[in-house]
Amino acid sequence: MEFHPFKSHRPVGSRLASLTALASSLCPAGRPWGCQRGAAEGWPRILRGLGEGGIGEIDLLLAEGWLLEDAAEGFAAYRIVEGATSVIGLVGLVRVSDLCARLESHDVPSTAPADCVRCRLATVHGAQLDAAVVIVEHTDRLPRSAELALGERPLHHFMGPERITHTLWSVKPATDIMQWAADCRPLRVATGHAVLAARMERGGSNALALVHLIAGPPHSAIPWPRGGLVAWIDRTAP
Repeated sequence: MEFHPFKSHRPVGSRLASLTALASSLCPAGRPWGCQRGAAEGWPRILRGLGEGGIGEIDLLLAEGWLLEDAAEGFAAYRIVEGATSVIGLVGLVRVSDLCARLESHDVPSTAPADCVRCRLATVHGAQLDAAVVIVEHTDRLPRSAELALGERPLHHFMGPERITHTLWSVKPATDIMQWAADCRPLRVATGHAVLAARMERGGSNALALVHLIAGPPHSAIPWPRGGLVAWIDRTAP
């Protein structure tokens, strides 16, 4: 499975908590495939502006100091901790058709729900708000170049409203990361089913989607922030 670096717009650290604290009404229980379009309370300007308006809202948020643009393409190492449960993986772009062909169970819907805000961002504007979480089987730890990055200062480190701790590191593209992703076997999509479907609707069979590859057994427990992960916007993929 090919793994590609990405270039994103991420929240400025001092404003991260306000932007990532999506209200529970956006992702109600029983709707694992998406969020309601009409309840834009968290990421308010992005969800209202992009979900119903135009991509220029990102430029306004950049100008007002809410978002910053990555200087170069790269990967991210991302750790999520809730109590005694801790998971870590790598974030990058994969081709959705390649991912679905390798999954043990094909649980990605063929079409995205019409009332999902994130799906509208993907299908209409080509923007992805969060990474889909994919459990992969891998006998090794993170690749060496990624482990070295964990010794650097993280881009983000904060505790969200659900008392889930998020830590995100920048990781430069390296051969061992590409090989690590090529050797892993996708087991299941933990979250982000609808966004993957929306990327397919937008870009066809060759569409790329931002994913968080977590190494672990098939039924690994994943801390699930109700409003999503560390939020960013990716506009590099089709």
